[in-house]
Amino acid sequence: MKINWKYIEKYFFILMLLAYIFPIISIKYFPTLDGPAHLYNAKVFNELVSNSDSFYHSFYEINRKIPPNITGHLILSVLLLILPVWLAEKIILLIYAIGLPVGLRYLFKSYDFKGNIILYLIFPFIYSFLFYYGSYNFNIAIVLSLFAIAYLKKIEPNNTKKYIIFYIIFGSLIVITHIFVYVIFAMFFLVDIINRVILLKTKITFKNILFLCLTQLPPIIFIISYFSASPAVEAQSTYLGFHEIITRLYRITPLISINFGRAELLSKLVFIIFVANILYLIIQKILRKLNQESNRKGNNVWLIFTLLLLVLIFFVPDSKGKETGFIIERISILFFISLIIFLSSFEYRKWFNISIIILISISNIFFLSHHINASRRISQDTESLVEISNLIDENAIVYPIVVTDNFIYQHMSNYLAAEKNILITDNYEADLGDFLIICNKNKIPHIKLGNKSIGNYQPKQSINKNCVDVDFILILSNSPISDYREVIKAEIYKELSDYSTLKQSENKNIILLKRIE
Repeated sequence: MKINWKYIEKYFFILMLLAYIFPIISIKYFPTLDGPAHLYNAKVFNELVSNSDSFYHSFYEINRKIPPNITGHLILSVLLLILPVWLAEKIILLIYAIGLPVGLRYLFKSYDFKGNIILYLIFPFIYSFLFYYGSYNFNIAIVLSLFAIAYLKKIEPNNTKKYIIFYIIFGSLIVITHIFVYVIFAMFFLVDIINRVILLKTKITFKNILFLCLTQLPPIIFIISYFSASPAVEAQSTYLGFHEIITRLYRITPLISINFGRAELLSKLVFIIFVANILYLIIQKILRKLNQESNRKGNNVWLIFTLLLLVLIFFVPDSKGKETGFIIERISILFFISLIIFLSSFEYRKWFNISIIILISISNIFFLSHHINASRRISQDTESLVEISNLIDENAIVYPIVVTDNFIYQHMSNYLAAEKNILITDNYEADLGDFLIICNKNKIPHIKLGNKSIGNYQPKQSINKNCVDVDFILILSNSPISDYREVIKAEIYKELSDYSTLKQSENKNIILLKRIE
């Protein structure tokens, strides 16, 4: 009996997908660095819209300009209207965890690529560094881009008008989700046009070029209006050295997210698989056994696009000021996704497919166990935080002190507001102005911890000069705290004479202090 490999592969893909979403669905909370802040601000946004008497009005207001990081927050805002915080968080994470491999598979089918086995290299990139960083909008924009490219490829030969309409729709959605991803998305279509005209000798009329240019107008107008409304800030660009970039590519740093030592070993295994694929193609090309004629158009465009992203990695800055960072990391993820797509445009011999799928399966098993173990402890701490929030009064002001060497804990205090309306003084999003809510500088009071002003809540000439005290102090660490006096700064500790310990978590790493009336 002949084995139906396509049938088996389809169910193997489903099995792999279910395995990779298990770390998210197996625990109640799945904290990321910025994830709690996104959840908190989506909840505050709902309060500002639905409740005119909410105490949040004294601190925040809705952003009057359309920010370029709006999609993730809008999805969360809608979800929080009907679902608890922990479930809303799962859904926003699953959109990316499911959307990335499914979107890539849809793209493969649109281009009629045969190298489906290479698709399985995408799974480790689900739990990338930027996934744990909580870059919801960046991740969602990647998923949107994959589906957009695949769908536009599918309808292009049949309906030019439909193609233009959907390009405008997809382009507009991507640009309000993440401007950077939109620029890369537009760059791909520019490469596609150049590939058609120069390499494939396709005749494109001036009318078609004009229509394609018009499709770019809505996103371009949005980008221009956004930057023209934003205050000009001089920011110093930071570039990486050649050796540093080569090292990052070799290590595949997007895969090194948590538990860095073990993650680096796993990322090197993935690098070996990439190298094996590339060497195989080179050898087959030399032996002239490589048949790529049927996919020549798709092969060319993805090769050029992959090389273009590689060039960008070497020439763009890694950061521009404090607000724009991890640029190389973002391009690197897109580069490896594009490389996977390019490699999939070739057909591979059965023996090679079997060898690669064994290696990929081994790496995926280790990646999964790595992420399950790393996330479980952090989830337990999050549950402890939410439990402690029951001791905090409604409409209270909480000042978090985070003492940790694990970056995921930095904004975890925002989970305190998961079940009730609490002001968390750690809210970098409201200060940036690139999200749904901003600080209400005309009403915001002067928040004090003893005699010390808190962060940006300091008195200014143009704002409310009323003073309010911090009601609760949260001390958070990723390791047990024997005496909080030993882990906080002296200038903060001297302001704590009016506060007493209310609760310490079972793991001894979370302490809640309350102001003595």
